[in-house]
Amino acid sequence: MTRKLSAAFLLSLMISSVFAQTKDIEFSAGDQQWAVNQTAIGTATKKGPFLSIVLDKYTMRVNKDYKFPQIKVISYKIGLAERLPGNQLGVARWSAPVPVGVVMTPGQTRLIENAKLVIPIDGLPSLKENWLILSVDTEINGSVGSNNSQGALGLD
Repeated sequence: MTRKLSAAFLLSLMISSVFAQTKDIEFSAGDQQWAVNQTAIGTATKKGPFLSIVLDKYTMRVNKDYKFPQIKVISYKIGLAERLPGNQLGVARWSAPVPVGVVMTPGQTRLIENAKLVIPIDGLPSLKENWLILSVDTEINGSVGSNNSQGALGLD
């Protein structure tokens, strides 16, 4: 009986892995002059109506030359970006934001490990022309803003 259960469990794992598509992802910091620059590596797995993103390593780094002494990091999230008509960019879907709530100073780096975010992708016909963006929300001197790092095009 135990052999049959083990074989059935193994078969179900193999079948589920066939239907899940996994891709290595890397986010690179854009303009290094932003207050908070971020870099991350991980994997994106498409399975059913969800895209799961696991960031193995993720760093937020405050520009050492930034003029304000303190930057509050509010949260981060991952979006599924798309090109809209007229060569505009938009975000089709976002993950839920992950609260951070820390204050950082110029030159400081913060490592966030093993973050897992989920984006619902139901109703989207394809992800071939989409890419992921990693967005961090900050508050600096009373003003709230965002900075994005982007991954590579094509998730199918």
